[in-house]
Amino acid sequence: MGKKAEEILFFALALICSLVFACMHIRVSAIYAGALPANLQTGTAHLPYQYRVLIPYLVFVVSKVTPSFLSEATCSAVLISDSELCRVSADLDYSGVFWFFLLDILSIFFSVIVLRAILNRCFPGQRYNSYLPFLLFYVLVFHYIYAPAPRYYYPSDLPALLFFAVGIFLIYRNDLKMFYPVFIIATFNRETSLFLTFIYWFINEHRKDQLRYFVHTVIQLILWAMVKLYLFKIFKTNHGLGIHPNLLQNLELITDWNTWKVLAISFGGLWILLPFIYTRCTNGCIKNTLKVIGPFYGIMLCVGYLPELRIYAELSIPLMLGVAALLYSLLNTDQRHSQSGFQG
Repeated sequence: MGKKAEEILFFALALICSLVFACMHIRVSAIYAGALPANLQTGTAHLPYQYRVLIPYLVFVVSKVTPSFLSEATCSAVLISDSELCRVSADLDYSGVFWFFLLDILSIFFSVIVLRAILNRCFPGQRYNSYLPFLLFYVLVFHYIYAPAPRYYYPSDLPALLFFAVGIFLIYRNDLKMFYPVFIIATFNRETSLFLTFIYWFINEHRKDQLRYFVHTVIQLILWAMVKLYLFKIFKTNHGLGIHPNLLQNLELITDWNTWKVLAISFGGLWILLPFIYTRCTNGCIKNTLKVIGPFYGIMLCVGYLPELRIYAELSIPLMLGVAALLYSLLNTDQRHSQSGFQG
């Protein structure tokens, strides 16, 4: 098969898998009463869900100029008419389903493309770079499709995955001119953009020009805090808590064997490879990226709900990179460059 045919096949399969995944995601997901799509768009949803304004506001704007029949046709054509998102939308005479569905497809589709771009940067010329990104669908199924109920649909979820992938790609390129706008937009989508700053620091903390990277780390923290403070201010009268202090509840859940059974299926069980990845991976860029797993789980222990697997989905990107590094190390692929993929 020629290179052009391989490219066409890659994009076609990625698009088909994204369509199927987005359809399954919507079909099995419930809608949380405090985060109804219509309320998210009017700024009246509960906190902290209302802080994730990017996608609801974007859909609000574009749906105003979109024929309402598109949502009805979408629900019927892709067999999601019995989903709760469609039912809620029909009750509210709401026409945004088409755009939510389309943005879900595009988010997962471009996440696969960006993941391949990162792999090509870290492992140039390797034959499996076009196959490994499809493993992302397997991983995400356990966070959104087969995750224990209730599985809630939030418009910010899959776009957050894309922003995380793009952010890592730009960090690897050291392209801060592009990274900062992406970082700010990602923060309006979901607060987990903060972990991109963790990755930036972990990758650069041992480099010679340490002061420069420290300054950029501080700038990112300030920008993140400014966006959050702005959102806190404009939605200060909304119902709910801006931050859910769930530490005590999660510590109690840790003692429940059922919690561990749920966590065991996260990432489709690929987390079990982490010790082997850490010992076999010689790509410093990827190895340092994986350090974000610790603070991610630590912070989610304090403010998340431990058994809700969707909150860990962004970590799929670093894990996929680690799996690729492990595979190539087992195949004795040359990984001489400890910072392979990073452009200083």
